[in-house]
Amino acid sequence: MVARDIPTMAKKMATRAKRNLNELLPEEIINNIFLEFSVKDLLRLRSVCKSWLFLISSPNFVKTHVMIMYNIFLRLSVHDLLRLRSVCKSWLSIISSRDFIKTRLIISTRDPQFTYHRLLLGGEPLDFAICSVYSLLREPYTERRLDYSDESLLDELLTATLIDSNVQCVVGCCNGLVCLASNDGHAIFWNPATRQSRRLPKPDTIDHFRAYNGFCYDELNDDYKVIFIYSCSPWPGRSDYKVSVYSSKSDCWRLIGDFPFLTVSLGGEFADGAMHWKGRNDTEKENVIVSFDIITEEYQDILLPEYGEDENHVTDWTMDTFGGNLSVLLGFRDIRRDFWVMKERDVKEPWTKLFSIPYNIDGLTNSFYISPIYISVNGDILIYSDTTIVVYNSEDQTLKGLPDGYFQSLSVFSYVESLVSPHL
Repeated sequence: MVARDIPTMAKKMATRAKRNLNELLPEEIINNIFLEFSVKDLLRLRSVCKSWLFLISSPNFVKTHVMIMYNIFLRLSVHDLLRLRSVCKSWLSIISSRDFIKTRLIISTRDPQFTYHRLLLGGEPLDFAICSVYSLLREPYTERRLDYSDESLLDELLTATLIDSNVQCVVGCCNGLVCLASNDGHAIFWNPATRQSRRLPKPDTIDHFRAYNGFCYDELNDDYKVIFIYSCSPWPGRSDYKVSVYSSKSDCWRLIGDFPFLTVSLGGEFADGAMHWKGRNDTEKENVIVSFDIITEEYQDILLPEYGEDENHVTDWTMDTFGGNLSVLLGFRDIRRDFWVMKERDVKEPWTKLFSIPYNIDGLTNSFYISPIYISVNGDILIYSDTTIVVYNSEDQTLKGLPDGYFQSLSVFSYVESLVSPHL
């Protein structure tokens, strides 16, 4: 055999192999095999024969293949998805679509294993760390402190802001975005997973007694909003508080009027389409939860759970969110702390008690601030206690803390890693 005959024979063998494959396997099985291939492999297979070209190019095959890749991508981390965007245009189109970003966020939020749930731990001065909720509940604990030169976490804007010691506080987290307030009056949207950030315009009001009090998502209008409650007086009264709202859709601030309550806590909690603050009404002068509907822009005061005769023994209370619902922790004098969530509004008894924590638990007895964050499928409760994170088992009433040397946090914010862009 001469050398020039080799290509001819190889071509004949390839042709025979194609014919044998098409004869041995029905088109339906070949179709299912091709659905498992990457776009790169499919592009190469189109040139093998006309029947394969016709199959791979058919609208039905393309649609089915896209749906398979769509479902595979939904299970991947943000880190992997960012890398896959550069593989081909079709993958970029899938991963960048609003439908995919929203669907992945819903699936990640509802994941009972908390695979993509994170805690943003705020220290001092202006020190942050990010840790995995999954690792906190299952070990080994993983923590990543924010290095201002770490390009895998921070973009140029946020790096400059942090280096200049210009971050005042974390306003809140919503759909994977973190809202930061800077000392120069700006707010910043930041996605820790994609390391993108965006500086918002300043509110029109210029005063010395301002505070960003809430970060929320208007699902009806697909709009991210920041609530700004302020006073121009160093001794504000009921009529001195004003409220402005920033809309990401309009990219501007709008004054909506007076704040109709005596006092308001600095940080707000977003749940069930409304912002919530600890406050007091000006009639009975009792502690209430101030609710602000972000769509109707109407206020409502929500009473704490009723205790009857035990109500006079409530010595302290904290408010937070738990599993997307508004929650409160009520403390009784050296006896216990009861944890309640509001799963339904506008019903006779909106509060449901989930569990109680005795005061005499070692490690929590002298804690000034306690806030349950997550509860695992096996009943372990992740709790932020003063400056650290602990895991409490309600069945045997045991407490497990982190090893020595880990981040001591002055604040904790939970979020889910997402592809939501701050450039909305």
